[in-house]
Amino acid sequence: QLSGYHLQAGTLVLCHTRVACLSEDNFQQADRFLPDRWLEQRDENDNVVNKRAEPGASVVLPFGIGRRMCPGQKVIDIELTLLVAK
Repeated sequence: QLSGYHLQAGTLVLCHTRVACLSEDNFQQADRFLPDRWLEQRDENDNVVNKRAEPGASVVLPFGIGRRMCPGQKVIDIELTLLVAK
C-alpha cells in the first residue's frame, strides 16, 4: 500500500521530479527558487558537514543512480565548473 493505493508486489513506482521538488515534505519553501539549498554546508575548518543543505536533496537525482546512471553527468559537471569559473 502506498498513499492509500493498493499495489501488487513488484509494481514499479516512479516519482516525478517536479512533484518531489515542490513538496514541502522534501524542501522548505519548496515553491521558491533557492539555489543555495543545493550547496554543501561546511564547518569552520572547511570540512563538509552536510552534503546538501536540504534533507530532501537526495530525492532529486536528475542523472539517475547506479548502473543506469547517465554517463553525461561527468561532462556536465566539468562544463558547469568551467562556466562558473569564467
